[in-house]
Amino acid sequence: MFNSNSGSELPLELVELIIEYTDNDKKTLQAASLVCSIWRTAAFPYLLHDILISEEADFERLKKLCYRFPRLPTYHARSITLRPGTRLSSELSIAEALRSFSLTKLFEDRRWELNQIASELPLMPKVTSLKWIMGRDVRHAIIVGPTIHRHIALLPSLQRLTLKARFEDLHELELFLGVCCGGLRSLTFQGIWFRNDSSRPLRLGDTRHLCSLEKLAFERTRASDPAYDEVVDLLLLFMKNQVSLQVLRIRYDFTMSPASLERLLDKSKKTLETLVIEPIGVAELPLWAHSCHPFARLGSQTKSFTLGIPQTTPGGPALTNSAPFEVLDFFRFVHALPAMPHITTVTITFRIYNEWDASEIWGSSTYPERNMRASWHRFLSWLAAQMPSLTLLIFFVKFKTKFNEQDQDRFFGFAKDAVPALRPGIHIQLQWMLEVASMSL
Repeated sequence: MFNSNSGSELPLELVELIIEYTDNDKKTLQAASLVCSIWRTAAFPYLLHDILISEEADFERLKKLCYRFPRLPTYHARSITLRPGTRLSSELSIAEALRSFSLTKLFEDRRWELNQIASELPLMPKVTSLKWIMGRDVRHAIIVGPTIHRHIALLPSLQRLTLKARFEDLHELELFLGVCCGGLRSLTFQGIWFRNDSSRPLRLGDTRHLCSLEKLAFERTRASDPAYDEVVDLLLLFMKNQVSLQVLRIRYDFTMSPASLERLLDKSKKTLETLVIEPIGVAELPLWAHSCHPFARLGSQTKSFTLGIPQTTPGGPALTNSAPFEVLDFFRFVHALPAMPHITTVTITFRIYNEWDASEIWGSSTYPERNMRASWHRFLSWLAAQMPSLTLLIFFVKFKTKFNEQDQDRFFGFAKDAVPALRPGIHIQLQWMLEVASMSL
């Protein structure tokens, strides 16, 4: 594609204009960076739109890259991820970037923390995303001091924050969010731990507020992770009376108490458009047995509702006619919801391990208590009656195993047969994810 002899004769300014038309295609950019030094100077910064900091020494390495490529911090950098350990296959670490230019000798650090060099980096005005994925096993808890203040100040356009970290206490998390929250539009928690059980007094009067926050998500990877109840209390104080929240994504299990969920929904009932409960999980006190009814707080602005069935237990030929407990719990969960006349879109998500799960989730049986096809007919008819504004029903399947074409046809046959004829105006879709594909019923 590129000719090294002719490429070296072009001035840098012209090569930069050519590179801008590659639409950030990584393969093309990598090829261009190998043509000659001029093409490498023009193409390489485009490979660092997403910067990964995986060890403490990377801050010094990033500083050298910014000196080598002056437009990297001001024009190219779009997101920063702070995550010790291994990288994802699609990420180019700072260490690898420097290795390709032989600018410094690499070495391994025995610990990881935000050092002074982090606050000496140049301003990065186009960075809109920061992922602080430290985890609970990092030796040092986050203490918000001058270094963190200066580092965050280098990201004036920050809009999306993903946080997985250990803090000294709730007050320290308050200080951290106060530094970040100026123009924050999206906030995702992947796990928050506190080193101290008790917290110093909060100082919300001295901090900015999350008045621009539009998307909020609470994720968990382990059942033993602490609940987010304290974090929710803090966020509600940050929101004050200026709420812009439009999308809320959460699990209904031990992630937070129903009371905390109720307070979040009540706070955002005038602005919330999309609610995602994925998966519904298995709470210590299930929704149908709880005196608190958080979903009664949903406002009329909420139009889209996503519900995820927990991961079904892999079955087999011997279990084909047994209905998974997860599906039955899902029915009970939804039946405990109040009427939602304003909902227009419902998405039900499934996690499937093998082809036999299809018959267990949607298949028919001569035994009434195991006839899932009949159960889905009753449930979906009831759901349509509870949601008179419903116009789109989506079954979204997340495959864990790739099936052959014959198994796929059999699988989708089960799903189609489980959908009854609903009232006119309701469009039904079956979508799946393993490879990019979709199918309409």
